[in-house]
Amino acid sequence: MAIGALVFNSIIPSVARYCSLPWNGQLSMYTTHGLLIFPNLGYLFANINFTKRQQAIIYTLGIASIVIRYGGTYILSMKLCVVYVLKRNPIIKYIVP
Repeated sequence: MAIGALVFNSIIPSVARYCSLPWNGQLSMYTTHGLLIFPNLGYLFANINFTKRQQAIIYTLGIASIVIRYGGTYILSMKLCVVYVLKRNPIIKYIVP
């Protein structure tokens, strides 16, 4: 379930949005949306003994997920020419020339 949630909730929607492909959000796993995925992942990681190679793969996928998520956000923001900057309060909207 945790792997399916990672694929259907994080990876595929971001890649589809970046590649301008249609994505049906109804295919998402709603039982693992938001913070509900963390107890599932915690249980999974607490009860499985991973080898060093598997741990390296998990860390690599985690780092790749961060890069895809925030890199995609940055690229799409620049494509729309809109950047939000947080300077104390409130959020200021800048239009990039």
